Amino acid sequence: ENCLKDCNLDIEYKKDKTYLYLKNIYFDDDLSVLSDIKDKGILCKNSGIVCIFDDDSFLKNKKVSIGSNVCIYGKISVFDKASNPGEFDSRRYYISKGYLFKAFSCELKKTDSKKKPAADFAFEVSQKTGELLDKSLCEKDAGMMKAVLLADKSDLDSEVKNLYKDAGASHLLAISGLHITMFAAFILFILKRTPFNLKAAYSITIIILILYGYMIGFSPSALRAIVMFTILSIGKMIGKSYDSLTALAVASLITVIIKPLYVLQSGFIMSYLAIVGISVVLPAFETYGKRNPKIISSDR
Repeated sequence: ENCLKDCNLDIEYKKDKTYLYLKNIYFDDDLSVLSDIKDKGILCKNSGIVCIFDDDSFLKNKKVSIGSNVCIYGKISVFDKASNPGEFDSRRYYISKGYLFKAFSCELKKTDSKKKPAADFAFEVSQKTGELLDKSLCEKDAGMMKAVLLADKSDLDSEVKNLYKDAGASHLLAISGLHITMFAAFILFILKRTPFNLKAAYSITIIILILYGYMIGFSPSALRAIVMFTILSIGKMIGKSYDSLTALAVASLITVIIKPLYVLQSGFIMSYLAIVGISVVLPAFETYGKRNPKIISSDR
């Protein structure tokens, strides 16, 4: 067992388990696992750790907030690598999020009252929304709504998940740029029917989207959509035209600066390729189709 100290970045409750996502860590004891990792050539500098607690009531009673400094005892290892082709590679996935280590059989020794107000507020809203969905809907529907609204798939019914998977529509259960765009459009629709002027409506929408991004964890597609919508909103407020490719380039630059390892995720690649397809490939097909309608058209 080893002690690690850190600034807590994120908290996630999954049924009867609690996950703490930590960075800026240091260990009280020398770890043999560190030397093994270095021998294998795995990048471990500034890597974070995922601490898994088997009981969530203990952490809730301790009132751990996002931004708290914590001291934890636990058994530490690295995430498993995919052993078969096509298998989910948990090590690659968590490394792309900045976490190389995992800790289990954890015990929280002490914490403080520090917190990140915006992130902590978004987390509390997420928890309250999840509780409201559990009270208002049946278990199956609540699990699906939490997956779509809160990016929380821990309560998603396996039957529903398999149905979407078999239909090739499992991406609908993940929060994507489409969800962010629809959410932003709905907020603007409401705000434009209030006394707020256009600039205030766009500003409030941007703030709500950023808080929503905190709540769902800023996935690659969500971060891209939020940045692009922010650029669009600023253009509307100052009377400038919007160019999707320029906004996409700015979004990719910001994403790589903030989360450089996101480039390892397939979600990052697919999200950006989708926008390139809409902005570049589709117009090219339409232009070419005018010259060769029989090739492009599906009519026979």
